[in-house]
Amino acid sequence: MSCDYLADTAASPQDRELIQVLGASARRGADIVQQLLLYGRGSTVPRSPLDLGRVIKDMIQIVRETFPKDLAVSFHLPDDLWMVNSDRTQLHQVLLNLCVNARDAMPRGGSLSLHAENQQLDTAASGLHADAKPGPYVVVHVQDTGEGISPEHLDRIFDPFFTTKPVGQGTGLGLASVLGIVRSHGGFIAVASKVGAGSRFSIYFPACDSVALPSATEAKSPARGGKNELVLVIDDEASIRATLLNALQHHGYRVVCASDGADGVAVYEQHAPNVHIVISDLMMPVMDGQLAIRTLRGLNPNLPVVAMSGVPTQRQEVERSFGPHLRFIQKPFTVDQVLTPLRELLDEIEKSVPPRANNEPARW
Repeated sequence: MSCDYLADTAASPQDRELIQVLGASARRGADIVQQLLLYGRGSTVPRSPLDLGRVIKDMIQIVRETFPKDLAVSFHLPDDLWMVNSDRTQLHQVLLNLCVNARDAMPRGGSLSLHAENQQLDTAASGLHADAKPGPYVVVHVQDTGEGISPEHLDRIFDPFFTTKPVGQGTGLGLASVLGIVRSHGGFIAVASKVGAGSRFSIYFPACDSVALPSATEAKSPARGGKNELVLVIDDEASIRATLLNALQHHGYRVVCASDGADGVAVYEQHAPNVHIVISDLMMPVMDGQLAIRTLRGLNPNLPVVAMSGVPTQRQEVERSFGPHLRFIQKPFTVDQVLTPLRELLDEIEKSVPPRANNEPARW
């Protein structure tokens, strides 16, 4: 969120580019942490339609920045590449494992290429591959000019803990995890390799039912700013309060802040005639977010609230308890991800609640 705010205020293209790199790195780190938490809780990883081409471009940038310079890296992506229903971090994990293996197979340099294509498999074509079903697929080919895989090892490369690398250079879990992720998507993998002539891994991901990519305007609609409304921000983390304060003020809102639920109720009572909306964390000391929202709704039943939390399972609970005029956003989030529900709620309330008299407390 801080990177989004800084990018909006940066003066030079060079500064904006550096800030975008910082933001992308932070998002990758947050995605990895989120996936570890989901696995640790025994939850399934949530998936949504993704542009696999963007993930491949991101991976190409990582490879070019971190792999040895004697590796020539190339990629090819069609403009009409279909969408896949997936998790971005899992796709990163698949591609990174394959690219690292390709790098290790070329200790004296070589060529690494990634390219993707749309394929419609009929019954005959799907019968050539184990685990394949007829239908539309997005296929990613990761090809190298390395040492290749010997025939006696080819059937074992996806076995957990199997590795031909020296001790300390491989766990034998990379390709096993790749296979597990691809199969969990309903996809499959085809491998072709020849000793001394390199290897090609072809990863087949089922395409979304709606295979058309959204237009640029649909992919990211511009965030809508404020109309000088007063926003109460409640969060026990000072950095989040400060960032929200700066971002919201920059986009046309007035802001007052509170450090926990009890403080939030007190601040609301001080500014009740003027507060239009509340943004509240759910996990806080002294008084948690749910109790704070319940107390604030007791004072103003129509009060719109944007609830935020790093625990995605809290969404259903708060939506069930405070459904009307409530939105949930999961931490970490971008500036656009908080501005959009904020504006939606304010517009929703403005249409549903009659105007108030001059001295009447805010009913929205």
